[in-house]
Amino acid sequence: MEVVDEVRRANVARLLKHGTDEKLLKSSAKRAKEILQDAYDKSPGLPRPWPQIAAYRLALILLREGNSARLEDLERIDQLLNEATMAESEEDWNKEWGLSGDFGVMPRLYRLAVLHRMLLQKPAEERDDIRRKIEQVRRRAIQLAQRPPIREGDRAEERVRRQVPLQNDIFNALELATFFLDCNYAPLEGVGCDPAYFPENGWVLLGRHSLTDKVVYTAELAEAELEDRLKADAQAISFILPESVEEPRWRKGPGRYERLRRSSARLLGCLLQDVGVSRDRLRRALPDSSDDSFRQALLRLKDDLAEMTGLPREKTVQCPEARGLYELSPQITIMGIAHAATLAGAR
Repeated sequence: MEVVDEVRRANVARLLKHGTDEKLLKSSAKRAKEILQDAYDKSPGLPRPWPQIAAYRLALILLREGNSARLEDLERIDQLLNEATMAESEEDWNKEWGLSGDFGVMPRLYRLAVLHRMLLQKPAEERDDIRRKIEQVRRRAIQLAQRPPIREGDRAEERVRRQVPLQNDIFNALELATFFLDCNYAPLEGVGCDPAYFPENGWVLLGRHSLTDKVVYTAELAEAELEDRLKADAQAISFILPESVEEPRWRKGPGRYERLRRSSARLLGCLLQDVGVSRDRLRRALPDSSDDSFRQALLRLKDDLAEMTGLPREKTVQCPEARGLYELSPQITIMGIAHAATLAGAR
């Protein structure tokens, strides 16, 4: 599995959360721009969707701040919005719905506004290239408009095929009209209803890596990052541990998700929170923490892992006497997403 700078990832998430909050406050655009510029500068090399969110947020704050009168400013904003769309190659677009975690139509509609204003400023002999870009972006926006929106109750792996909501629809329309017409943005300051990308009770990414600071974010963004990280190992195991009565699921490689026992999923989530987990902490991950229930749940997890990986059961989860801590076999490559509420008892 590819090594990711987890400290930088957490830092970018904090900056994006801070910058998003700041820009909704009246007269805070300058500070928000500084914060979001910092997030953007730190985002290259991180897995999707972090560079794309950073580019999108910075583009919007530049538009909202009014730094889009000059052609060179518009060209920079257009570049940022292009980065935010995630998938621009024909190979990506030959897939049924494009890439996971795509922000859908809205970044492309904002880009159409920017390209339209660029067209008005370009010399006549350079306008054909802009017109071609406008038609390309418009065509892809139409393709994405056919994707259904995310619905409450969607399974996490189904969200990947749906549009990630960005803002309130009415606010979007007002903002787009403002950008197309190059009007003063001030009356809209503080009116927008941006989504909570970083809810208090959201999802976390778990895996065989050292996450020094868990980032809690939406299921859609968690799924997008999980899919991007899994590209580095086609045989890695991935899992989804939801909060509700919906069954946990897992898979090996790019196949379909299969049902995973909830007790196994809870123990698995606990084992991936640290390098080595105590018996008491593992027990607290289960609704019934009695010795008998724990022993049975641990045996079932070992059986599930042995079936999934082909390893002998006794090697899947080990507890070296010298440390007295349970840990997954280093031969198992695994990563998943879990609702933070399901992990609360195992901390």
